[in-house]
Amino acid sequence: MRFDVSGERIFVVNASGGKVNDADFSLAMADLSLRLAGQGKRLLVPANASMAAERIAAQHGALLVRSRMDPTSMMIASTQPDVLMAGDGGGHFIFPVFHNAIDGMFAIARFMEMLAVHDTTLADTLAALPPHHVVHKSVECPWDARGRLMRRLSEEYQSYRVEQTDGIRIAMDDAWVLIHLDPDGPTCNIYAESTSDEESHAVAQVFASIVDELKAP
Repeated sequence: MRFDVSGERIFVVNASGGKVNDADFSLAMADLSLRLAGQGKRLLVPANASMAAERIAAQHGALLVRSRMDPTSMMIASTQPDVLMAGDGGGHFIFPVFHNAIDGMFAIARFMEMLAVHDTTLADTLAALPPHHVVHKSVECPWDARGRLMRRLSEEYQSYRVEQTDGIRIAMDDAWVLIHLDPDGPTCNIYAESTSDEESHAVAQVFASIVDELKAP
Protein backbone atom coordinates (compact mmCIF):
# COMPACT_ATOMS: atom_id res chain seq x y z
CA MET A 1 0.00 0.00 0.00
CA ARG A 2 1.02 3.61 -0.46
CA PHE A 3 -0.49 7.08 -0.10
CA ASP A 4 -0.69 10.06 -2.39
CA VAL A 5 1.28 13.16 -1.37
CA SER A 6 -1.58 14.43 0.81
CA GLY A 7 -1.84 11.20 2.79
CA GLU A 8 -5.50 10.85 1.82
CA ARG A 9 -5.75 8.51 -1.16
CA ILE A 10 -4.71 4.86 -0.82
CA PHE A 11 -3.14 2.79 -3.59
CA VAL A 12 -3.20 -0.98 -3.06
CA VAL A 13 -1.40 -3.86 -4.77
CA ASN A 14 -2.19 -7.56 -4.56
CA ALA A 15 0.10 -10.43 -3.61
CA SER A 16 1.37 -10.59 -7.20
CA GLY A 17 2.29 -6.90 -7.25
CA GLY A 18 -0.59 -5.84 -9.49
CA LYS A 19 -2.61 -2.74 -8.66
CA VAL A 20 -6.00 -3.42 -7.10
CA ASN A 21 -8.82 -1.52 -8.79
CA ASP A 22 -9.94 1.39 -6.58
CA ALA A 23 -13.63 0.51 -6.89
CA ASP A 24 -12.90 -3.13 -5.97
CA PHE A 25 -10.96 -2.08 -2.90
CA SER A 26 -13.71 0.32 -1.82
CA LEU A 27 -16.25 -2.51 -1.95
CA ALA A 28 -13.87 -4.78 -0.03
CA MET A 29 -13.47 -2.15 2.69
CA ALA A 30 -17.24 -1.77 2.87
CA ASP A 31 -17.73 -5.52 3.22
CA LEU A 32 -15.08 -5.88 5.91
CA SER A 33 -16.41 -2.89 7.85
CA LEU A 34 -20.02 -4.04 7.76
CA ARG A 35 -19.06 -7.53 8.89
CA LEU A 36 -17.88 -5.99 12.15
CA ALA A 37 -20.93 -3.90 13.01
CA GLY A 38 -23.16 -3.38 10.01
CA GLN A 39 -26.60 -4.01 11.48
CA GLY A 40 -28.56 -0.76 11.48
CA LYS A 41 -25.59 1.29 10.27
CA ARG A 42 -25.23 3.41 7.14
CA LEU A 43 -22.77 2.86 4.30
CA LEU A 44 -22.06 6.12 2.49
CA VAL A 45 -21.13 5.94 -1.19
CA PRO A 46 -21.12 8.42 -4.10
CA ALA A 47 -23.96 8.74 -6.59
CA ASN A 48 -22.06 6.70 -9.20
CA ALA A 49 -21.34 3.69 -6.96
CA SER A 50 -22.14 0.18 -8.18
CA MET A 51 -25.28 -1.78 -7.34
CA ALA A 52 -22.84 -4.16 -5.63
CA ALA A 53 -22.63 -1.67 -2.76
CA GLU A 54 -26.38 -2.00 -2.27
CA ARG A 55 -26.09 -5.79 -2.14
CA ILE A 56 -23.25 -5.64 0.38
CA ALA A 57 -25.17 -3.24 2.61
CA ALA A 58 -28.32 -5.38 2.47
CA GLN A 59 -26.35 -8.52 3.24
CA HIS A 60 -25.19 -7.02 6.53
CA GLY A 61 -28.44 -5.29 7.50
CA ALA A 62 -27.12 -1.81 6.73
CA LEU A 63 -28.64 1.11 4.84
CA LEU A 64 -26.94 2.43 1.71
CA VAL A 65 -26.83 6.23 1.45
CA ARG A 66 -25.65 8.03 -1.68
CA SER A 67 -24.01 11.45 -1.61
CA ARG A 68 -22.60 13.92 -4.09
CA MET A 69 -19.31 12.75 -5.58
CA ASP A 70 -16.98 15.53 -4.43
CA PRO A 71 -14.91 14.97 -1.27
CA THR A 72 -16.34 17.94 0.65
CA SER A 73 -19.91 16.71 0.17
CA MET A 74 -18.95 13.22 1.31
CA MET A 75 -17.32 14.58 4.46
CA ILE A 76 -20.44 16.62 5.26
CA ALA A 77 -22.71 13.64 4.55
CA SER A 78 -20.60 11.46 6.85
CA THR A 79 -21.80 13.53 9.84
CA GLN A 80 -25.22 11.87 9.54
CA PRO A 81 -26.08 9.53 12.43
CA ASP A 82 -24.92 5.92 12.25
CA VAL A 83 -22.58 6.26 9.25
CA LEU A 84 -20.07 3.45 9.69
CA MET A 85 -17.89 4.16 6.65
CA ALA A 86 -17.74 6.33 3.56
CA GLY A 87 -15.80 5.34 0.46
CA ASP A 88 -15.72 7.20 -2.84
CA GLY A 89 -14.54 4.29 -5.01
CA GLY A 90 -11.35 6.20 -5.76
CA GLY A 91 -9.13 5.33 -2.80
CA HIS A 92 -10.57 7.82 -0.27
CA PHE A 93 -12.21 6.67 2.97
CA ILE A 94 -13.89 8.26 5.97
CA PHE A 95 -14.48 6.50 9.29
CA PRO A 96 -16.67 8.80 11.41
CA VAL A 97 -15.87 6.83 14.57
CA PHE A 98 -12.43 8.46 14.27
CA HIS A 99 -13.28 11.74 12.52
CA ASN A 100 -15.33 13.05 9.60
CA ALA A 101 -12.45 13.57 7.22
CA ILE A 102 -10.62 11.56 4.56
CA ASP A 103 -7.69 9.87 6.28
CA GLY A 104 -5.49 7.36 4.48
CA MET A 105 -3.42 6.38 7.52
CA PHE A 106 -6.44 5.51 9.64
CA ALA A 107 -8.06 3.66 6.74
CA ILE A 108 -5.00 1.43 6.30
CA ALA A 109 -4.81 0.74 10.05
CA ARG A 110 -8.51 -0.11 10.03
CA PHE A 111 -8.08 -2.36 7.01
CA MET A 112 -5.25 -4.32 8.63
CA GLU A 113 -7.28 -4.64 11.82
CA MET A 114 -10.32 -5.99 9.95
CA LEU A 115 -8.26 -8.57 8.07
CA ALA A 116 -6.91 -9.82 11.38
CA VAL A 117 -10.30 -9.84 13.13
CA HIS A 118 -11.96 -11.74 10.28
CA ASP A 119 -8.90 -13.99 9.74
CA THR A 120 -9.03 -13.37 6.00
CA THR A 121 -7.00 -11.89 3.17
CA LEU A 122 -7.56 -9.15 0.64
CA ALA A 123 -7.60 -11.74 -2.16
CA ASP A 124 -10.35 -13.77 -0.47
CA THR A 125 -12.38 -10.64 0.25
CA LEU A 126 -12.13 -9.45 -3.34
CA ALA A 127 -13.06 -12.89 -4.68
CA ALA A 128 -16.29 -12.89 -2.64
CA LEU A 129 -17.54 -9.49 -3.85
CA PRO A 130 -20.75 -9.31 -5.89
CA PRO A 131 -20.20 -8.67 -9.62
CA HIS A 132 -20.07 -5.02 -10.67
CA HIS A 133 -19.89 -3.42 -14.10
CA VAL A 134 -19.87 0.37 -13.88
CA VAL A 135 -18.67 2.14 -17.03
CA HIS A 136 -18.04 5.83 -17.69
CA LYS A 137 -18.48 7.84 -20.85
CA SER A 138 -18.09 11.60 -21.42
CA VAL A 139 -19.92 13.66 -24.01
CA GLU A 140 -19.71 17.34 -24.83
CA CYS A 141 -22.36 19.56 -23.27
CA PRO A 142 -22.08 23.35 -23.76
CA TRP A 143 -22.65 25.54 -20.74
CA ASP A 144 -25.83 27.04 -22.18
CA ALA A 145 -27.35 23.57 -22.77
CA ARG A 146 -26.94 22.21 -19.24
CA GLY A 147 -30.18 23.49 -17.74
CA ARG A 148 -32.18 22.49 -20.81
CA LEU A 149 -30.69 18.98 -20.77
CA MET A 150 -31.43 18.29 -17.11
CA ARG A 151 -34.96 19.69 -17.34
CA ARG A 152 -35.76 17.53 -20.36
CA LEU A 153 -34.29 14.43 -18.72
CA SER A 154 -36.44 15.02 -15.62
CA GLU A 155 -39.54 15.33 -17.76
CA GLU A 156 -38.71 12.39 -20.04
CA TYR A 157 -38.02 9.91 -17.22
CA GLN A 158 -40.42 11.05 -14.51
CA SER A 159 -42.16 7.65 -14.55
CA TYR A 160 -38.87 5.91 -13.59
CA ARG A 161 -37.25 5.75 -10.17
CA VAL A 162 -35.10 8.87 -10.33
CA GLU A 163 -32.63 10.24 -7.79
CA GLN A 164 -31.13 13.71 -8.07
CA THR A 165 -28.46 13.55 -5.38
CA ASP A 166 -25.76 14.54 -7.89
CA GLY A 167 -27.09 14.82 -11.42
CA ILE A 168 -29.94 12.55 -12.50
CA ARG A 169 -29.72 8.84 -11.69
CA ILE A 170 -32.31 6.72 -13.49
CA ALA A 171 -33.00 3.19 -12.24
CA MET A 172 -34.30 0.57 -14.66
CA ASP A 173 -35.14 -3.12 -14.22
CA ASP A 174 -31.60 -4.47 -14.35
CA ALA A 175 -29.58 -1.32 -14.97
CA TRP A 176 -29.07 2.28 -13.96
CA VAL A 177 -27.55 5.36 -15.51
CA LEU A 178 -26.29 8.60 -13.97
CA ILE A 179 -26.11 11.77 -16.02
CA HIS A 180 -23.73 14.10 -14.22
CA LEU A 181 -22.65 17.56 -15.35
CA ASP A 182 -18.93 18.18 -14.94
CA PRO A 183 -18.48 21.18 -12.62
CA ASP A 184 -15.21 22.23 -14.30
CA GLY A 185 -15.93 22.02 -18.01
CA PRO A 186 -18.58 21.78 -20.75
CA THR A 187 -18.84 18.02 -20.34
CA CYS A 188 -21.56 15.58 -19.35
CA ASN A 189 -20.41 12.43 -17.57
CA ILE A 190 -22.47 9.30 -18.09
CA TYR A 191 -22.07 6.43 -15.64
CA ALA A 192 -23.97 3.22 -16.33
CA GLU A 193 -24.22 -0.30 -14.97
CA SER A 194 -26.05 -3.40 -16.12
CA THR A 195 -25.55 -7.15 -15.95
CA SER A 196 -22.23 -7.23 -17.84
CA ASP A 197 -19.56 -4.90 -19.17
CA GLU A 198 -21.02 -5.20 -22.64
CA GLU A 199 -24.54 -4.36 -21.48
CA SER A 200 -23.22 -1.47 -19.39
CA HIS A 201 -21.41 0.01 -22.39
CA ALA A 202 -24.59 -0.40 -24.43
CA VAL A 203 -26.65 1.51 -21.84
CA ALA A 204 -24.02 4.26 -21.69
CA GLN A 205 -24.02 4.59 -25.46
CA VAL A 206 -27.82 4.78 -25.62
CA PHE A 207 -27.88 7.60 -23.10
CA ALA A 208 -24.99 9.38 -24.79
CA SER A 209 -27.22 9.57 -27.87
CA ILE A 210 -30.16 10.70 -25.74
CA VAL A 211 -28.04 13.45 -24.18
CA ASP A 212 -26.96 14.62 -27.63
CA GLU A 213 -30.61 14.80 -28.66
CA LEU A 214 -31.99 16.48 -25.55
CA LYS A 215 -29.28 19.13 -25.23
CA ALA A 216 -30.11 20.53 -28.68
CA PRO A 217 -32.09 23.79 -28.81
